[in-house]
Amino acid sequence: MLQQRPVSRTALIWLMVLQLAVLVPLAFNLPMWLMIMSLACWSWRLAILNGRISPPDVWFSGLAVVVCIALVLLLEGRIVHLKGFALLLAFGFIFKLIELRNLRDALLVLVLAILLLAVNLLLSQTLVVSIATAISFFVLLCCWVGLNHIGPKVQWRQPLKVAGLLYVLAAPIAVALFILVPRLPPIWQISVNSGQGQTGLSDSMSPGDMSQLIRSDTLAFRVSFDGPRPSQSALYWRAVIMTEFDGRRWQQANTLWFGRDPVAHGPWPKPLDSKNTPWISWPERPQPWLANSATTPEYRVILEPSQQHWLPALDAPYSADNNIGLVADQRLIHRRPVLQRIQYPVVTQQRGAAELTIDRQLLDQHRQTYLSYPEALNPQIQQYAQDLWQRQPNATQFVTTLLQTVRQQDYAYTLSPPLAGQHAVDDFWFNHQRGFCAHYASAFALMLRVAGIPTRVVGGYQGGEWDEQANYLQVRQYDAHAWVEYWQDDRGWVRLDPTAAIAPERIEMPFAESLREQQFEQSEALTSWRFSRSEWLTSWRQQWDRLEYLWHRNVLNYKQQQQLELLKKWFGEFDWRQLLMSLVLAIAGFIAAVALLQAKPWRKPQTDETVLLYQAMLKKLSRLGITADESRSPNAILQQLNHLPEHKQAAIKTWIEQFMALQYSGQRGATQLKQLKQVLKAI
Repeated sequence: MLQQRPVSRTALIWLMVLQLAVLVPLAFNLPMWLMIMSLACWSWRLAILNGRISPPDVWFSGLAVVVCIALVLLLEGRIVHLKGFALLLAFGFIFKLIELRNLRDALLVLVLAILLLAVNLLLSQTLVVSIATAISFFVLLCCWVGLNHIGPKVQWRQPLKVAGLLYVLAAPIAVALFILVPRLPPIWQISVNSGQGQTGLSDSMSPGDMSQLIRSDTLAFRVSFDGPRPSQSALYWRAVIMTEFDGRRWQQANTLWFGRDPVAHGPWPKPLDSKNTPWISWPERPQPWLANSATTPEYRVILEPSQQHWLPALDAPYSADNNIGLVADQRLIHRRPVLQRIQYPVVTQQRGAAELTIDRQLLDQHRQTYLSYPEALNPQIQQYAQDLWQRQPNATQFVTTLLQTVRQQDYAYTLSPPLAGQHAVDDFWFNHQRGFCAHYASAFALMLRVAGIPTRVVGGYQGGEWDEQANYLQVRQYDAHAWVEYWQDDRGWVRLDPTAAIAPERIEMPFAESLREQQFEQSEALTSWRFSRSEWLTSWRQQWDRLEYLWHRNVLNYKQQQQLELLKKWFGEFDWRQLLMSLVLAIAGFIAAVALLQAKPWRKPQTDETVLLYQAMLKKLSRLGITADESRSPNAILQQLNHLPEHKQAAIKTWIEQFMALQYSGQRGATQLKQLKQVLKAI
């Protein structure tokens, strides 16, 4: 039956509108070439609809399948992953609309659209994608209503009216289910790696890499503080600790800390194993360097997808999240690469003399890692550091002299330094003396190691832009920063930020504001519209950032703990069985209320005027001795008129004929009803 039933022109137009609506949320996650192909197929379908070309032949379907699989393999490299599955669904969706011939094909297009939108939400759940998906589902519902309409013609307004009513009726039920249904942990998980690279910190650092990172205004993460907010100069977000130096580039010791390279992961990245990572303290396998910490989080971080394991946090962090570990060098790491936006709570550990003793023991095991450097490269700065250490063989005095040097001499902070040669640190320190955080951190760390002081370079972010209205901090990629930590026996690891000496405004105020104040190559360093003087553009961007932040914190991150806190706030102590029973009763009551509003049993039923007129005729005939009720047809009544005078028979027959003509003509005007009433009175 579905194959025999054709699809109306109006329903076909709705399906074409649906295809355009589905392409909008897909454009955020799937490649542009697929969007171009979809628009080309849409134009093909439009030409078929207008009768300009014929539909494709049967062999087209088989050829389209082969071409689709070949394109996915050629352009994406693999099929067995979420994005490959989404691409195949998209191909089926756009090509099925071209060969659509009957209702069965149309319903299959709707099913493909539902699957495609659902898979797209696995790839991205941002606010704009969610809004676009909701609109697409509304158009899909309009198509469904139009396809199931039984009648000669489908009107444009009918699907819109019915779909809008269904949306309005379903919204309260959806909200109640979202808030009240128990949030259980997932039984199984799949990798949602979209395969798209993200701008962010890597496990290595060279001045060129950091320069490109600072030139990006992509959002890195957001932070909300449960207590007082630290000062701008205290916001050092540690993420990567780099200890291996080859003369130009600083590298994280992945094999040492993680047992393997956590960056080199495939489409199905394996999580870090707590049994094979002895230098990481996991919740199920705590290590001695985990200090006693409070249970109440001090701040919460919403991290954007980075494709990396490391999680930015302030000094001495700890997180109770089961998927987050604490590395021995006091930074947080996730079991898997962060492929989707996540939120995690952080507590600052209370570290004292016992923890300092543990740090000394760890340092003794890794001292050589913090002291090694290539002696064949950068000979000038090695000699310079050795001479300075002979004059001032004290770590504090040594560092103080270096900071005074960059303040008093012609060193400058710039995002566009000259290119360096083979001895990169020598060229920077003695020749051009112009650079940014990576240059200064690299030079200071090398000189400290030459002096025999254990040193490491820290990559992360500094500062951020505070939103007073929404009360959260947003940190972007241009806030990326590098600094040094060196060891002192009486203090442990001490932070040293040379940038604070050469460009204190970079530390004491948000980076965007310091750019405007000092004009550090503003037009080249960052997207120009981001720092436009247009107030309405800046205000619009801030408002959207707030909505995105609230969407993730209150909707996407609505998990079991947040649900329990909300329900206890509303109902106090409760039992899950009572809550589920209340939920069922509430939904049943809502459905019953909607049914009552639709049925309106309290209203007196309205009877058709023609029915009332026919009932009046039957009463008059009964007074004339004719057996007549509503079960008898008009023709049966005419056969009982033989005993009446001929003029009455003719009048009754004429009235019944006029009534029948009015009843089945479909045109019941007030004039015809009035004439029938007058004729009835005369009988």
